[in-house]
Amino acid sequence: MLPVAEPLLRLLGLERTAFRLGAASALLLSLLFVFFRLLLRFLRLCWRFRVTCRRLRCFPQPPRRSWLLGHLGMYLPNEMGLQDEKKVLDNMHHVLLVWIGPILPLLVLVHPDYIKPVVGASGRQVGPLSDG
Repeated sequence: MLPVAEPLLRLLGLERTAFRLGAASALLLSLLFVFFRLLLRFLRLCWRFRVTCRRLRCFPQPPRRSWLLGHLGMYLPNEMGLQDEKKVLDNMHHVLLVWIGPILPLLVLVHPDYIKPVVGASGRQVGPLSDG
């Protein structure tokens, strides 16, 4: 029996029987289990994001405008925004990493040598889920 079960029964106005104490303890344990499972999922998601960031570290990126917006709002949809984007692309010729918000990376391929393998790739998936 959990020490929290008795105050929970008192709060709910239930009488103190062995079955109700056991049921309240089981309910609290299941809630604790669900909480820890959600916590594990969140930590796994954070770990995957960290691994993705480490893999993308090798690509150049322009300085961010803010930590929350990332590179959003740097290039306005007008002539000045296009000129600003051209300045950045002149410095970084091949590949560019742009962040959309704090958690969504976007890899921009600029040079034709980098674009060609992506466009010419077949739609067949390679890996453990492929048929052959």
